[in-house]
Amino acid sequence: MVEQTERHPLASAPESLTILHVDDEKPFLELTSEYLSHELPDATVITRTDPRAAISYLEDNHVECILSDYQMGTIDGVEFYEHVRADGAEIPFILFTGHGSEAIASEALEAGVDSYLQKSPDAGNFSVLANRISMLVEQFHAKRQTRKLRQTYEVIAKTSTDAFWIQDMTSGETLYSEGIESFGYASGIREEGFEWWLERIHPDDRADARAVIDDAIDEMATDMETLDDNYAEFAHTYRWETATGEYVRCDSRGAILCEDGEPVEMTGSMTKRSQAGS
Repeated sequence: MVEQTERHPLASAPESLTILHVDDEKPFLELTSEYLSHELPDATVITRTDPRAAISYLEDNHVECILSDYQMGTIDGVEFYEHVRADGAEIPFILFTGHGSEAIASEALEAGVDSYLQKSPDAGNFSVLANRISMLVEQFHAKRQTRKLRQTYEVIAKTSTDAFWIQDMTSGETLYSEGIESFGYASGIREEGFEWWLERIHPDDRADARAVIDDAIDEMATDMETLDDNYAEFAHTYRWETATGEYVRCDSRGAILCEDGEPVEMTGSMTKRSQAGS
């Protein structure tokens, strides 16, 4: 087996796509390839008429997305999907079939297929297919980035004396690393983590600290098109109350992640510098 070249886990969705299309109707494979070459100019479409040949191809090659017919003789599209997943591949998988029925759609979605689309020679149907491919590939890489970032965070959090946090800005839940224990507080998840943190900032510093966060969110809302990485950074210094009631001066840095124009996650660190009077 040839060793596959893995993309860097923090890289964004690729500029070029390799799509594997499996269908026992060769004319339809050719038609789909032609349309996708127009809809997705940077895509390379690999075709196979036998799903077993496609499985062999995947043993030695990496693809960004798989399209599969349902009824193909040797094994059906759902069985092909199960072979792919059994090998541990999380590649976006679209069942693209002319044998459409509610029963097949239900079977496919219950098995875990990412998307189901009925075949049609209509040009508009191929536009829908191209959009579906782009969306699923972007989602796949976004999830992969998030998973890797969380793994990196966990390693850093366990090996650093700084207090790190990740806040879900939708629910308000905030995960604090073991570094928060140096301030006398337990690590773990707090349901109202942001307000809990804010309440412990010295009263004279609290308004400025909130303003720093609000300004970063406002920057994302107004300058979304100019931001390179869908996040805004912030940095500030404030006095923070420990579990014993003392205030210590802290340097804090962080970033707010945005999806679809909305802030969804805030990550940051808090470094204890020196004790400060109240």
